[in-house]
Amino acid sequence: VWTNVGAGAYQVVDVSSGARIACVGGNFYTENVSLVPKPANALAGAYGPDSPHSIKVAQCTGGVGSIVCTGCGALTTGPTSYTLAEFPSPAISTFTNLTATSFQVNWGHGVVPNPDPPVDGLLEYFLIVSSPGGPLPTPGGAKDTGILALSYSLASLTPNTAYHAYVFAENGDGFFSSPPPYTDLGTVVTKAMAPVSPTYVAGSVLSPPIQFTWGGGGNSPATPYQIAYYTPCTNLTPQYVKRFSDNYTATSISVASNLIPLGNTVMFSVKAQNSAAVPTAEVFVKDSGSLSCETAGGGSSYVALVSPDTGLSNSFVIPDKGTPSNPRQVSVTINAGTFAQATAFSLGAAQLAAPLTGGEISQNAAFTATSLPSLQPQLPMTFAFEVLQAELPSNPSLLSLARLDGSGNPVPLPTTSVPTPAGGYILTAQTNHLSTFAVIVSSPASTLAGRVVYPNPLHIGQGFMTFKNLPAGTRVRVFTLRGEQLFDQHANASGLVEWPATNGAGHQVASGVYLAVLEAGTAKEIMKLVVIR
Repeated sequence: VWTNVGAGAYQVVDVSSGARIACVGGNFYTENVSLVPKPANALAGAYGPDSPHSIKVAQCTGGVGSIVCTGCGALTTGPTSYTLAEFPSPAISTFTNLTATSFQVNWGHGVVPNPDPPVDGLLEYFLIVSSPGGPLPTPGGAKDTGILALSYSLASLTPNTAYHAYVFAENGDGFFSSPPPYTDLGTVVTKAMAPVSPTYVAGSVLSPPIQFTWGGGGNSPATPYQIAYYTPCTNLTPQYVKRFSDNYTATSISVASNLIPLGNTVMFSVKAQNSAAVPTAEVFVKDSGSLSCETAGGGSSYVALVSPDTGLSNSFVIPDKGTPSNPRQVSVTINAGTFAQATAFSLGAAQLAAPLTGGEISQNAAFTATSLPSLQPQLPMTFAFEVLQAELPSNPSLLSLARLDGSGNPVPLPTTSVPTPAGGYILTAQTNHLSTFAVIVSSPASTLAGRVVYPNPLHIGQGFMTFKNLPAGTRVRVFTLRGEQLFDQHANASGLVEWPATNGAGHQVASGVYLAVLEAGTAKEIMKLVVIR
């Protein structure tokens, strides 16, 4: 629009597109850029969404109705206007990185793409997230600051709550595409928060009802919970007190005696589910993580129910098999993901039937670790076992925990030892196999001649390779075939070294062949290692 000064005609020129686009008789002109022929000298992007158009006008004497006027004077300087931006398009994955309190919203530039990347003041996106079913949004309710990207992350949201997202595109003049001014991106439901610290408050298996409570973690009041129990001393088939289909939304429960098997070790668990039927991890009721189960041979073992989503870090006092009045400490650390499915992990005292090849210090300095169902760990787990003062050899630095293989032979594990106030030692070692474990005196070799590494090949998930029968202090380095050093460590006092199949940054190595260089004094040997993922 311009001031009509009484000229016979006005020449309208779109400087950005490099074209004379009309000769008009009035004081305004509306341009549909999609209908204007694009000349060879047009600027890049001059005919797309949110494209700038600098318009100039000249006074002329004639030619109204044609493209080129006649008898024209000089062009006047006019404003720059922008075409409307294209409506944003939904992304293939509109909602990503979904948690109980956050998610990311994604969208596209549109069918006829908007300029990429967005530029502050020229093309910006505005996002509105609201409860489903509410009033349709308007640009006035959009975010105050435009988004210069095709995604936006929201945090501090309410667990198990539905959110509906709309996105607007604003052009360089500050106008939204219309009508309607938004693109509907749909609805997403945040995940439920896992139950927080389920804890017994009253009762027991012998004195029902059993009562326990848990925190909702900020879940919406409509969040349902599922309560199950296990009898891990006998089997791991869950029995349900409440299923999700019961729509039980309270955060406490009292379990009557007719719902649980009396006389059994019982472990309860709770999980939550959002309205999209996505469950949380199973959380076991506090104080049910380690329970005593009577064994056929007398004494007891300790049982902990471990799910794939949870770990375990617990200490026990187990009686000595030979001298029950001499209890010893044993602890275990199991990381989340160690077992592929829920398992009842059991740990109890053991007594060896015969002396070991390798020099055990006591047939009673042993324990057994098993699982029900019978599973082997996917990740290394850590045991700490107490050796009593009366069992110590003359050189305690040579003590090692050893795993018994299928033939009953000890497989020494690299072990660290710490003295106890009672005069004994706590031995700590990692293992990738459940078995019976014993304490042995593991003496180092005098040469590299008897060197051994196992398992070789190593399948990722078995945890680590162990080098044994080495002289104490032997330097062990592992290289790729290209000569890149991945590992450098010295053997302990027992001549043992573990390589966890990782590089210097702690990342798992790829499948392939690697070389181990062993150096003891002036002696040097090379061993070939194979890793399979």
